[in-house]
Amino acid sequence: MGSSKRGLSRMRSTALFSKAADSPRPSSRPSAEVEKLARFSRTASPANSRTPTVRRIPPVILALLLSLLAACTKQPSDPQSPRLVILYAPCTVSKAFLAPYGAEEWLTPNLARFAESAVIFGNHRTEAGSSGIAYAALFSGGHADRHGVFQHPAAVGDAVDLIAEAYAERGYETYFWNGHGMTSNRLNYDQGVPPHRSFKRGLVAQDIQFQKLLEGLRSDPERRAFVTTTFTVTHGPYSQDYLAPYLALHPEERPESTADELARWIRVYRDDHIAFAYNFEETLKRRGIPPSATPGFIETVELLYKTNIAHLDQMFGELLKTLDNHGIRDESLIAFTADHGEIMFRDNALFKWTHSSSLAPEVLEVPLLISAPGAGVAPGPYAAVTRSIDVFPTLLGLSGLPVPESDSVEGLDLTPVLTGQQPPPDLLAYSHLAAIPRVVHRRMRAEGQALWGQRKVFFPTPDIGLIWASVKRGQRVFKYRDLGGHWGFQAYDLEADPGETTDLFDPNDPSHQLMAENLLRYKSRLVERARAQRRPRGVGPAAHTESKDEAALKSLGYIR
Repeated sequence: MGSSKRGLSRMRSTALFSKAADSPRPSSRPSAEVEKLARFSRTASPANSRTPTVRRIPPVILALLLSLLAACTKQPSDPQSPRLVILYAPCTVSKAFLAPYGAEEWLTPNLARFAESAVIFGNHRTEAGSSGIAYAALFSGGHADRHGVFQHPAAVGDAVDLIAEAYAERGYETYFWNGHGMTSNRLNYDQGVPPHRSFKRGLVAQDIQFQKLLEGLRSDPERRAFVTTTFTVTHGPYSQDYLAPYLALHPEERPESTADELARWIRVYRDDHIAFAYNFEETLKRRGIPPSATPGFIETVELLYKTNIAHLDQMFGELLKTLDNHGIRDESLIAFTADHGEIMFRDNALFKWTHSSSLAPEVLEVPLLISAPGAGVAPGPYAAVTRSIDVFPTLLGLSGLPVPESDSVEGLDLTPVLTGQQPPPDLLAYSHLAAIPRVVHRRMRAEGQALWGQRKVFFPTPDIGLIWASVKRGQRVFKYRDLGGHWGFQAYDLEADPGETTDLFDPNDPSHQLMAENLLRYKSRLVERARAQRRPRGVGPAAHTESKDEAALKSLGYIR
């Protein structure tokens, strides 16, 4: 897929390109020869009867062509060719708060109902706890050594093939509701989407452009569309905007703290959320919070996050209701996922209420629910390991479309597994930390360890060689990281020890040795690619400036 785009400017139309002629993987789509016959037969319709060629086609041959077209061209009702594909990918979603993953159903009732008709991937893992890297992996189907994003904000290169391009080249109108600063147009994440269909906001059900799209799909059964949305309502510092309506609806959730105490805890958290994330104990002391009051403070912060999750569920539910109202839901392929999760308070967690610079399972284990009505996919749990890089090829496969042969795509199309044709594969899910941007490093040096805590100790420079890496197989996760003065390996059994309290790594165990070698090779790949593509400071796209980076990072609360 990628060869025809090398050296070209960004693709911003839905036209078919020469890449469509690449040899596709096996699929149920019509062959190239049948597609040519279909196009020819359309030109031979009565509406074009003035064309001399039509009058020379014998009736028997014309009838044969039309029968081939009817037999091979996908109809709107064909379950393998959804009219609408939605990749709904909000930021910072902890799956522990979602009903499909064991949380109380009343907190996310819309996701609970959606899960009844969806595959619930219970062992799904993202590439990184940093949005730019995680979204690049999700959209490209490859790891950082392929998509080239090692920190955020960072631009995706033109040569990287993204999922919207794949759908555009296969006849889908493409749309992008981009409400996230790390996936902005200036960073090239909207490849494959024409400018008039790329909106600088997250998708909500009432969006006028979305309503127009649904009306168009309802009025024209031949139209097909691919929609992506990125946004966040759950990113720290957690918003207090949804607290009052949440408590009005769920008064039993009101904490024991008085109204004044609740307001005070919210102010304390939001004023100093970076320090609480990276230097929790010292910040408690600095803010004068005694041990007796700490549980109330923790409860308040996590209540805020819970209200944000409830609001996200409401947004998603409204979107589903709109699809029902327009009669398009049964012809839609919908994937709900996230770039990364979020760690809450855990005593032994290196950092709290954040995701950056963390290989915590709460950060890397993310939700993935896919609803594909009538596609031969049985709803229910899927327990085997899957990865964010598998979403791109799997959505194409469930759409009955060939997965592009591309240097960018290394994920696996899980369609044969989901349709019962193959057993679940034994996949290794690799993840890693981001390189910390220079903008953030300058802040860390200026503001000191009181604010940045252990993050400043572990990552004293922006060197890509300081990143940590992990790999998951089944329920075992292995890590290669700085252990405090020396580098080493760790191993945890997440089924028996979800809080990672007991390190099981045994250097004499051959299976552990193998995973350690895999991790070293993985990290080496990343570091080698990152250093090879590194540009001198001040060199690069004019739109990608440190001042804009700083503004984007500040808008999401990464820096003050």
